[in-house]
Amino acid sequence: MLPSRSSSLLINPQELNDLKFIFPATTFPNWFHSSCGGGKISFLARKIFPPLAIALVLGKAKRSRNQDLQISLIINGRVLLQNTLGVYNAQGHVVLLNLRLHFSSEDWRWLQRLFTESDWNDVVIHVIGETPDIIVVKGGVYVYQHQTNMENVQFKSPFLSKLRK
Repeated sequence: MLPSRSSSLLINPQELNDLKFIFPATTFPNWFHSSCGGGKISFLARKIFPPLAIALVLGKAKRSRNQDLQISLIINGRVLLQNTLGVYNAQGHVVLLNLRLHFSSEDWRWLQRLFTESDWNDVVIHVIGETPDIIVVKGGVYVYQHQTNMENVQFKSPFLSKLRK
């Protein structure tokens, strides 16, 4: 295991295209565009679904074993994609991953077509433990700026999505 200072120096967000990292949750990376308490990350995007990485701080689990996290992608209030992410004994750690790796290429092509059909899209990435044994304490999002026009992404309070309903 690396000390938190070393792990933050080794992890370059631009390099996360094909990787998943798990490291101790002593500190949360400070290079995220937006972060929130819990596992509900929200932002607005238009034209394309931005390529991005997410970080999840996992709380202490009641049991040491493989844990499953349910990732839901909610666009304009509709759950459009869901998948399960298995993490082994990751309680008290940060899970850092490229979201695109956890859905099929066909899902992403369909999602990109959907984004071209409307102006601003309300995006919520909701991650929860599949059992009460593990909780997501904090979440964050990093948009790959070299692949995205940042004028097409706006970060907002996670409470705005709740107020609109």
